[in-house]
Amino acid sequence: EGTRALHVVEGEGGIKISLGGYMSDERNMFRDGTFKGLKIGDVCDAYDQVSGQKEEGVALHVPMTHMSIGRDIELAHHIVDRGESTVIIGGHEHEVYDDLVE
Repeated sequence: EGTRALHVVEGEGGIKISLGGYMSDERNMFRDGTFKGLKIGDVCDAYDQVSGQKEEGVALHVPMTHMSIGRDIELAHHIVDRGESTVIIGGHEHEVYDDLVE
């Protein structure tokens, strides 16, 4: 339980970016017992919780995910529907994808 931004970095000119880790809630993504009974919730709900807790002055929240590219795209559509823009850094596929979601 509990969702929070993992880290805030400050770049040149004082621009702040928060980084958050997101795990897939997709069935069969992980072996049984991997998380020892911990519940993995809906990633879009988790994004809403974290983005609502943005530290003052944070210009952008960047999700770093471990889920399928399809679920990354669903998250991207969710973010766009909120009227926000971001970059999603995903890693489950172990391949390079460069997709624009509008």
